Formats: sequence, C-alpha cells, structure tokens
Amino acid sequence: MLYLKLNVSNTKRSIIMKKIILFLSILALTSHNSLGMWELCTTSKSGSINCLESSDGILYGGTSNTTFIISTNKGVSWEVKSEGLPNRKVVYDIALLNNYIFLCIEDKGIFRSSDKGESWIDMNSSIPTKYIYSFTTHEGKLYAGTYDYGVIVSEDNGHSWTVYDTGFVDYGRISALMIHNDIIYAGAEQGMYSADIDNLEWNLIGLLTERVLSLAVKDELVIVGTYGTVYTTTDNGINWQKGGINSAKVNGIQILNSRIYAATDFGLLISDDDAITWKWQKTGWADRVNETILIVNDDIYLAQLTGTLYHSSDSGDTWRNPELSTNTIRSIVEINGEVLAGSMDSGIFASTDNGYTWTVRNNGLESLYITQLLTYNNKVYACTNDGMIHISTDNGFTWQKKGDVDSGKRINSIVSLHDNMFVGVEGGGIWGSYDEGLNWIKIQDSSYKSLTHIITDGENLYGFGKDNGFYIYKSEDYGLNWTKISSDLTKISTTSFYIHEGVMYMGGFESGFYVSYDEGESWKLRDKGIEGYYIGLIKSIGGYLFANSSVSNDNGNTWFSRSEGLRSGVQCLVEVGDYVFAGTYYGVYRTLFKDLEITSVNENSVNDIISVFPNPATEFIEISSHTINRRVDEIAEIKIFNTLGESIIELPDVQHLGDVGHLQRINISHLPRGVYYVRMGNRTEMFVKM
Repeated sequence: MLYLKLNVSNTKRSIIMKKIILFLSILALTSHNSLGMWELCTTSKSGSINCLESSDGILYGGTSNTTFIISTNKGVSWEVKSEGLPNRKVVYDIALLNNYIFLCIEDKGIFRSSDKGESWIDMNSSIPTKYIYSFTTHEGKLYAGTYDYGVIVSEDNGHSWTVYDTGFVDYGRISALMIHNDIIYAGAEQGMYSADIDNLEWNLIGLLTERVLSLAVKDELVIVGTYGTVYTTTDNGINWQKGGINSAKVNGIQILNSRIYAATDFGLLISDDDAITWKWQKTGWADRVNETILIVNDDIYLAQLTGTLYHSSDSGDTWRNPELSTNTIRSIVEINGEVLAGSMDSGIFASTDNGYTWTVRNNGLESLYITQLLTYNNKVYACTNDGMIHISTDNGFTWQKKGDVDSGKRINSIVSLHDNMFVGVEGGGIWGSYDEGLNWIKIQDSSYKSLTHIITDGENLYGFGKDNGFYIYKSEDYGLNWTKISSDLTKISTTSFYIHEGVMYMGGFESGFYVSYDEGESWKLRDKGIEGYYIGLIKSIGGYLFANSSVSNDNGNTWFSRSEGLRSGVQCLVEVGDYVFAGTYYGVYRTLFKDLEITSVNENSVNDIISVFPNPATEFIEISSHTINRRVDEIAEIKIFNTLGESIIELPDVQHLGDVGHLQRINISHLPRGVYYVRMGNRTEMFVKM
C-alpha cells in the first residue's frame, strides 16, 4: 500500500535545513583544516555514533555520516559495513528483527541488510515517508516513528506498511518508541503519546511543551528524557513527576539492575532512587557530550559526540576507552611501512595506510599496558608495565610472550645492539637477551639495580639512574660491566636521555635541555625557545633534533615550535614515508615531514606559542603568549570557535582584554559545556568548558 502526503512548508523547511547543515559542515571542515599542522588519528573515520544495538555478542553502531559499524570485541575495534548506503546522512536508529538489520537514515527512509551489514537494500518502494527517526519491534512486527505519518508498522520485514496516526496532533517528529505491557509509547517533538498495541489509536498523555528524545521503563515506572530534563510516570501519564536534571539534553536512558543511567550533553548521570535525584558520573573525559547509551547484560556502552565509545563492566564505576585518540601512547614504531602504536590501556594499534585508518592487534598479548615497542630484524618487541616482553614476527598480528623480567615491575626501555637485546626495569636493573629476545637473564651486579633506563649509540650501552646521586654509566661489553662516566646530575631531574653522532642530550623536569660533547662529563644548558617544562622526548629525525614538539637544526642551540594542532605533550616520534607520527597523552597525531622543516633562519618559534589555562575551565580562561608579553603584536585579533567552526567570541585586539601582566583573561562563564578553540592571529589552542 502506497501513501502520499505533501506538506509544502515541511519541504521548504527541509531545503532550508539542508543548506544550513551544508554551510555548517563546510565551515567546520574549513576551520578544522586551519587549526594546526598536526592531525589527530582515530580508530574509526565514521563520525559520532548516534545509535547502538547488540545481538549474539555483536555490537552494531550507526553514525552521523551514514556509516554502519560492527564490533565483535566489545567496541575495541570496528568494521565498516556501508556498501549500498547513501552518503553523508545521519543513521537515527537500528532495529534487529527476524535475522534482518534495519536502519532509518536522515531523509532517506529505511534500509535493510540480510547478511550482517555486508550489503544493504533500499526498502522505500512502498513506504509512505522517508522521514523516519525511531524503531521498536514486537512479536515479529517493525514499528517506525515518522515526522508526518505518526507510527507506521510492517508485518513483512519492511515490504509493506500501515499508517497509524489517529490521535496525533501537531506532534512533529517521533524520536523515541517503546513497548511495555502491551502499551506502545511514542515520544514526539511536542508531547508524549500512548496506544494499546492491538488498536494503535493514540492518546496524548502529557508533556505537550516538551521535546521527547528518549524512553525507558523500570517495572511500572516510565522514564522520559527530554531536551531539558527527565520526567516519570507510574499511571500511564495521568501524573508526571519532574526529575532532578536541569538544562540537559537527555539523549539516552538505560536501566541496569536498580540503577538508571542518562546520557546527556553535559555528561553521564546516574540515579539510584527512580529518577528523583541524580549524580554526575565523574569520568575525567574531556568530551562530556554523550549521544547514546546501551546496556547489554552487565556491559554499559556510552557513545560520545566525537565518536569515542566508553565501556564499563562494573556498573559505571570505572570505564575503558579503546579509542586510539583518547589513549596515552608511550611508544610508536614503523615496520614494513606499517605504523604500530603502544597504548597504556588498550594494547597496540596499527595502521597500514599512513595513519588514515587503525585497527587493534592484541592477539596473544597478556597485558594491554604497553610501555615500549622496538623493531629489530623484522620482529616487533612489546614491553609492558608488569615486566612482560612479547615478540611478533608478523607485524603485530600475533604475539608470543618470551620474557617475564622481575614480574610486576615496569619496563622503562628496550634497545638492541648487535643481535642482543637489553631492557631497563623500574627497580629491577638491567636484563639482557643474547638470542634476540628468546631468553632473558638479569645482569647480576646489584650496584646496577638503579640503571632503569638504557640507550645505545650503536656500539656501546649507556644507562642512567639513581645511586646515591644521579649518574650516567657506560658498558662496552654488552652490559656485563659498567663504568660511571658522569658527575652527579641530580639537579637536572632527568626525564629523557639521547645520543646522536657522539653528542649526548638530556631533558629535565623544570630544569631545561642540556647538551654534552664529552660523554657526559660536562653539560651545557640549551633551552632557548623550547616548549614545555617536562622534556619527555628527544630524538633526531631527518637532520632535525626534536625535543617534545620543538625542533632544532643546530644541535639544540635554538628551537622552533611545531606544536600547532597538538592537544598534549609528545611522548614518542617516528618517521614513516612522508609523514611523522607523534604519540601523545591523547592519542596519535600525524603531519607531513615537510611541514616540520625550518624554512627560514629568521623564524622564531616562540612567537607561535599560545597557552590557555585553566584547562578545563569553568568561569574564565587566561591566555599568554611571548608575543603579547613583549608587546610586539598587540593588534592580534582573538576569536573563540565552537566545534562547528562558528565564531562565538570576537575581540578586535588584545588590549580589549585589560592589562593583568602577561595574562589575558576572557570570560567564558556564559558558554555551554564542550570543546572550544581560541585563536589569536594565526595561533590556535583548544580548551574545554566544564
């Protein structure tokens, strides 16, 4: 049966909205491309996850750009299954029925797959409207909430549909459907409706001025999430009670045991008293905008606006996030043109296409806290926080544990020297392997227990650590004997150590960057223009010396900033083809090597530095820049952008901010919570409004 209904005003509205969305998309993309030289790498390029479903251990997700994704390992990794779907549209909901998967897609109607997403077919030949926003299922039937045809029902897997719209009045879109005790509930743009499942004649049961976004039921308690709060009823809408949530967009509600969870644009809220009072779940996440929530058995999945998925298996007390972009990356290496990144929480991520897409390679790993990676002789070595060493001979697809050095102690470093392997263990000294990592022995001399970090110049080993002071040691016989070669370096508070072409480099905590030309006997401070009070990385790439995100072409005498676009400090670097990859506290970033090069001797990196604090912030931010401090660029225009690329605060020049020394204060108390970018001239920095 084919139903036709034409609403001119709705058609015009749709055209206008499409233009607005297109404009905002272009603006956001343009803004993103101009925000920095570094690009954040993510596990999936699929956009934000708007809806989740699960069956037989498989997790299904629909995203903001018509991508359908599936995960067989609780969200650790995802496969894209979008063949046959339209491009750049929002997947509003997913339904699983009679071995089919159904998707309702922004102004494109309904699509169906019979092979778990491998292929999709358009099911719109007999559908009365393509404006579908929600699904539910009951006794083999598929129910769909529409914009202008009420609720439509199919009893033959989407081939034909019947419209049930009697009783709906000026309702707008139906964003949520739920069936409980033979009553079907429909949450609309204007109000809540219910109907007996047998006749589907609808009755307005309240909340006429509320825009309903989500529904859930606990025993006889019906819970309704709206654009601003939560309502509950126990008598089918005769009486409503407003819950203790204010000014929050409640995108999803789920129940686990007696606890109610609400995913909102301000974070995750939990209620233990039937939605009367709520408490914020303290997670520490930078992005608090939650799009949807799903509970499967005892597993809770929470999807955020950025596309990040969090997973909890203990009622929300602790959360894991397998997304690359929110993991701290301690080590990053290249092997056979592929990039492998070791994370603190989720094991090893791999990319075969210069960082565009990433997958997880953890098969055989007994610990997912990776402290160091090393490639040698076509093998990959992975060290963990609890003393284990794994080896892979197939680019990380499979791993075998080959060492358990001082079990439970962190491995800080690993090096190879002439087919021999050495690791430095926190509180455990130096361990060596003389058969490429198959067997490991401890270097017995107890005086070397303090040598927790080791490096090599290709001929000798160097170690540093504490022993009634802080010293550098050298071994010329593969770690069997060590000689102290430096004076006491305690005052430097060493955080990094590197040797290149006979020159030693050392970075400290709040003590600067040092260079030695005599094997550590004497050190010279060389930190003019270097970024960061904690120097955690020193490495040479392509003729340049890197310290954190600063670069030098004269052995560290002068430094140039290369931090634009980075969210946090750099922990590790690797060059792969034309790209350089950086491991940070918040994932992996990449940039073209040519964009890091020093193009002029007159370039001054300090002018490019802008700092924002506090970050996250609640009432105000203060920005500082060496340029402003010296008052050489006081006409720099300052703007604050949201994540859509919209300019929401504009200041003609820094003088409008007042004079409080080198601090330039901006009031942000009126801004909604979320992620923002402050731009001063051509310098940009991200901050979070809490």
